[in-house]
Amino acid sequence: MRAVASLGAAGITALSLATAVWAGVFANPVFPATCGNPDVASAMGPPNYFEMHAGGVLTVKSCSALCKTNAAQCKRAVAANGACMNTFLSRSLQFNDAECEADYPTQAKACKSNAHDYWEVTRKNDLKNTLADDRTGCANWGSDCIAACQILGQA
Repeated sequence: MRAVASLGAAGITALSLATAVWAGVFANPVFPATCGNPDVASAMGPPNYFEMHAGGVLTVKSCSALCKTNAAQCKRAVAANGACMNTFLSRSLQFNDAECEADYPTQAKACKSNAHDYWEVTRKNDLKNTLADDRTGCANWGSDCIAACQILGQA
């Protein structure tokens, strides 16, 4: 304790800052893996699940209703995963700005500009296209499921 007291206020502040940087103060706590797989439809059961496992209980109407409900839930999961990824990208940009200030103080403006260009393109284009594809996957799953339900009406 005496060694810490002999550092004085400036020494304690420097020690605190050094510890914070060492602890990863610029690390983004949100990782893409925590967001889940945005391709939700690929993780869903086969579209003919209800038709295969209905056991004579479902009608075409009730089977189709289950398909629509599951397709809507799929789209909500895609939206939630997209919001998580957007948060990751936004936070990454904030952390990049902090890293530019710390690592390249004389070139921070150019560093930030490059980071903003990269993250904005990634967020606005890549993520937008991925989520559109994934929403289409949910819609296609729903359509395929409803088509499989039609077999119930033919049996």
